[in-house]
Amino acid sequence: MSEVEETQETIIRRLSQVFAKKGWNPEKRRPVPQIPLESVQISIPRAENNGVWVVDIFATPQPLLERVYQVPENFHLLQFLLELDCSVKQEYLEQLFLLLSRANKMLSFPGLFYDEMDQKIKLRISTPFAASKQAYLNLPPLLGMLTEELERWAPIIADIATGNKTLDDLNREAQKWAAQMGQKMQTRQEASDKISE
Repeated sequence: MSEVEETQETIIRRLSQVFAKKGWNPEKRRPVPQIPLESVQISIPRAENNGVWVVDIFATPQPLLERVYQVPENFHLLQFLLELDCSVKQEYLEQLFLLLSRANKMLSFPGLFYDEMDQKIKLRISTPFAASKQAYLNLPPLLGMLTEELERWAPIIADIATGNKTLDDLNREAQKWAAQMGQKMQTRQEASDKISE
């Protein structure tokens, strides 16, 4: 089992435990209580990225979901929080804020920010999560894409935060990322069109 697969398994297992404590069993499709789930933290050492991932999973109350996502009442909003454990030099903070605001516009998940209190760069990804057995089947590919994106951005952001790379380096990376994502979307659309035919 690869590291990514192990990470997915760990998160899914912990999610199951949290939901079970709240009295919800996906097999029985019992409704999820309309209260926030407690925060679940899973720390995964990331030596190659000069840091650690802290995957913080929690859910928001139903009324917020209805306003923001307009989803059925058996949905929760799961948020995955990544902390890049790297110190940020004061002289790079202005450049870092420019980076984060620009990255937020480019990324499909607008959750990249600098936490002044912790002095860490964090990336929060939110996704509606259906309270059903099918949701557990959908989690692995979702987490696979999530992990892929985090692995791409974590070392780049860490390098910029510590002054090893510049904003121009990020722009080049972002352009490559956009081109790759465009190609992926086109490939998926072509495959979907063939199935439709």
